[in-house]
Amino acid sequence: MDRKNVMMAADGSGGAAVGGPPVKIDWSSLSPRQKKGIQVLSQYSPDIQNMALPVLLSSTEMTVIPKLYWGLGRFEATYTAGATPTYSIAAGKTISVYVNKFGDNLKAAGFNTTVPANFTATRAETNLTNGGTQTEDNAWVIIWGIGMGWATGGINALNISEDQQPELIKALMRNVDTIMSLSQTTKYYLGKIGYYPQAGGLDGEAISQIQQGFTNNHQGQINRVMRNGMATQGNIRKLPDPVRWAPVGKGKDCSMSVQFTVQNPITIQGLAGTASVVDGNAYPGFTPEATDIFQDLEVLFQTIEISDRSDNM
Repeated sequence: MDRKNVMMAADGSGGAAVGGPPVKIDWSSLSPRQKKGIQVLSQYSPDIQNMALPVLLSSTEMTVIPKLYWGLGRFEATYTAGATPTYSIAAGKTISVYVNKFGDNLKAAGFNTTVPANFTATRAETNLTNGGTQTEDNAWVIIWGIGMGWATGGINALNISEDQQPELIKALMRNVDTIMSLSQTTKYYLGKIGYYPQAGGLDGEAISQIQQGFTNNHQGQINRVMRNGMATQGNIRKLPDPVRWAPVGKGKDCSMSVQFTVQNPITIQGLAGTASVVDGNAYPGFTPEATDIFQDLEVLFQTIEISDRSDNM
């Protein structure tokens, strides 16, 4: 059979090779795990099937499981006191997500690790047990979709839970690019944060004030929470081509990380108690804090995991 271009039905039959004649998998020769794996793969597009099928057919013990991976990174802006306080991030600042597993130091992910609450990764920051150096269960992982979401609730240097920072988000959307690296050599340039679902708005966790536009000379509603979908609920951008993250010992591309780099310097000014006025209507401005401010970003991967393991999650 042609394992490169297969479009299958749930029973392994029917379908057609992409660019070739129809193909049929010998259903009787497959193990129960492989049959179940094909049923799972039948729900996905041909490009994902094409990448997953050779791995699934390589062993009768292989199991296919859809899996969500998540990691958290932090963009922290340095506070400078003054009549007009400023918060800045230098060009070239890079944070890395998926390089740490829970229990690891979070410094590479952008966290101020002098704050005890930010020192060590927990399940709230990542579900990786091996970090980016190895896939979970030493499995083959096929990454087919990415979602990003602005998170809130982290602890700042004053030991206070931080709210959303809409002004900082606005600057990050414009000035940060994203690269996925496999084994530090294969790089996928993913573009800016704003290209991915949920990053265009707040994810519903925030306490912040954003005003809708004015209509018919009436003030727009001030919302405590704005939403642009939940990445955890399928609001995912499908990659043009799936990416295969390999297990250790199976060639290159066995380590993975995502880097976010600030391409242009970011500076935000704050004027305490200042409000913006539009058509005679005032709404809250950006009120500064006497400490560094930050904004957390969750990065979620929709994946298929193929491994010799239990078929439970």
